[in-house]
Amino acid sequence: MKLLFIGDIHSKINKLLNVYEEQKGSEYDAVYQVGDFGFRPLIKSLPDNFKFIRGNRDNPDMCKKIPNYLGDWGYESKYSLFYYSGAKSNDAQERTQGVDWWKTEEIGDIKAQMALADYKVSKPNVVISHDCPSIIQYNIIKDLKLPNWGQSLTNIKLQEAFEYHRPKWWFFGHYHPNLCPKYSMNGIWREEFKGTRFVCLGELKTYGIEI
Repeated sequence: MKLLFIGDIHSKINKLLNVYEEQKGSEYDAVYQVGDFGFRPLIKSLPDNFKFIRGNRDNPDMCKKIPNYLGDWGYESKYSLFYYSGAKSNDAQERTQGVDWWKTEEIGDIKAQMALADYKVSKPNVVISHDCPSIIQYNIIKDLKLPNWGQSLTNIKLQEAFEYHRPKWWFFGHYHPNLCPKYSMNGIWREEFKGTRFVCLGELKTYGIEI
């Protein structure tokens, strides 16, 4: 089975559809987008095999109205894939609540505990999330020379998940490696850590795997 992963979209729906066609997205069993879709009220129909989680720049209520939205967390047994939505904004003070920032950008402590319990049962081979475990956050912001974004509930819970079970693959977005000169050529940051291959996808960047 073939899976394709796509980085942040930031409302560039037409470019997303172009990328989907260029990468022959219809030939993949499933295509997953890792959050910060940036939905607007009018959305073109999305391919049936296309699925997404939400990031910190997505209206949670609007996402729930889109059939392609996976949900706040869950497990797809067919692909042994676990997904976890949401992230904390490092620039929330510069944005407007209900317009480009939402209090529920992270899924919250109760849901996070439930998600972690489901993760421990499922023990997936592949994980998608918008943010990443704490140790990987430390590594990527150091490598990309980003300001210290600080810890969040999302980082901490994902770290707990990683410490309990290490999947083969972990895909995420959020940190925009395509904006870093070091990674501007392909816009993808990769690191293998304790047996897990972490892949951070830049805006509209893709990565395909066979499972």
